[in-house]
Amino acid sequence: MVKTSMPWVRVLFALLVIWGALIFWVAPHPPMVDFPQHAAQVTLLKELTNGTSPWADFLQVNLVTPYLIGYGLAFLLSYVMPVTAALKLLLSIAYIAFVLMAIKVRQRVQGDARMDWIFIPTFFGLCYSWGLLTFMMAAPVGLLFMLQADRYSTQKTVQSGILLILTGLVLLVCHGMTFVLGWGIGLLLILLRMPRQLASVKLLFPYIILLLAGYIFYAVGKQLDANLIQAAEPFRYGSNPLKRIAEAAYFPFAFRHILDSHRPLIPVILSIGIAPFLFGLRVNWRNPGSWVPFFSVCLLFFALPDLADNTALLYARFSLFILPTFVWMFYLPSATGDKHHNYGNSRALTRSRIGSVLLVASCIFILGSVSLKAWRFKQETKDFDAQVQKLDEGQRTLGLIFNHGSAVADSAFAYVHYSAWYQAEKKGLSDFNFAWYTPQIVRYRPEAAPPVTIGFEWEPQSFNWALHRGENYRYFFVRGMHDPAVIFRDAGCMPNAVINSGPWKVYENCAMVKPKSAVAPKSGAQ
Repeated sequence: MVKTSMPWVRVLFALLVIWGALIFWVAPHPPMVDFPQHAAQVTLLKELTNGTSPWADFLQVNLVTPYLIGYGLAFLLSYVMPVTAALKLLLSIAYIAFVLMAIKVRQRVQGDARMDWIFIPTFFGLCYSWGLLTFMMAAPVGLLFMLQADRYSTQKTVQSGILLILTGLVLLVCHGMTFVLGWGIGLLLILLRMPRQLASVKLLFPYIILLLAGYIFYAVGKQLDANLIQAAEPFRYGSNPLKRIAEAAYFPFAFRHILDSHRPLIPVILSIGIAPFLFGLRVNWRNPGSWVPFFSVCLLFFALPDLADNTALLYARFSLFILPTFVWMFYLPSATGDKHHNYGNSRALTRSRIGSVLLVASCIFILGSVSLKAWRFKQETKDFDAQVQKLDEGQRTLGLIFNHGSAVADSAFAYVHYSAWYQAEKKGLSDFNFAWYTPQIVRYRPEAAPPVTIGFEWEPQSFNWALHRGENYRYFFVRGMHDPAVIFRDAGCMPNAVINSGPWKVYENCAMVKPKSAVAPKSGAQ
């Protein structure tokens, strides 16, 4: 934590971290795009495990998932609290652990403590906006692996190697992409620091073990994937490298907002960019542990595509690690024996105070902005959420989201998967569903996969009653401008609007019997 002789500074730092941990609790349903789908996965897992799911004919549990730790912990917590609360608790813990681990690595590489403020707001950027829950939960484990990798590359002991392997195996089942980042950083560190002797090759043993484990895990998963019907999304590189330079600056704080609202972030970005110079810091090129992580993150950020193998936001999600690794690069020369510069004079002290004030103000601005948007989103959704709670539970639903955006949350995609909250909290089965994605812990069975496939959530206008078997759905969650006569033109009878709340309408299939308890149709009716 920030080193200072003034206790109130440490208290302020702790209060800001606590504030960040509580942001996930501001809105009952946070404006995080994929959050409802992840919550829906945990609900399905719990019901399937308990043997109480009416959807067992459609679904199967996939334990060969790179998200095993995140989903597994949420699953266990769901027995003592609601699923949504369990995921929020895990996110709060992950956030605090992320900040603490970033500080531990900074201490390890002898970085400057005055830069620690930068760790506080970076959790609330693109990954938060998109609700990449499993990636966010894996982030502190990724930082722990980087710490262990740095220790192993300097200590080169059997004990540090065993700890590295164990941490890597845990990271492998937290998130595959975070594992790739950590493995790459660790390999570079040991290659740069190992003696140039043939006998030193044995120092690569932990990374060889982890590479084999990763390959086996991936190969088994792919073998299982081959048996599952899936709609393949195309490869897309995304933004060009020049545009990614700008994205690297504001993705840690924002992503494709409806309004041109990344402009208020310019002072924050500039404050962080000039802070090392105000503090009189330099890049610590002598210590590979300082700069290799930032180099590796940038390599992935600029080299990876945006979309491949049904996985989107491939490069963009690594923006979560840009600022922590940026901070680790800098050190104070006078603190490491470099007497060429004297940073103890009054002018340097003034610059240092200005830098600290700018960073604290940036933290408050980002946390305040995210909190306000979450609170406004809560107000925007509370009436609709209350009405959804009155619907019968345990039904099949279809989301037709023509208007994805929320102006109050400043998000163009906040409602893409919002209808999946019904599945998460009412024990139903909603489409489009993340059960289509093969890495998920609950997936559709090949013989029962619905015709509402990957990509449908972005093209609700493609809905066809016969093609997508509208007769199987009890409720249709529709948001935005639409003509029900066009949407349901091939239905046997026109569905009735049972909820009308702002841009939302929920239609009930008039041809479907209203059961008192959930009874799922047989898989053959799928």
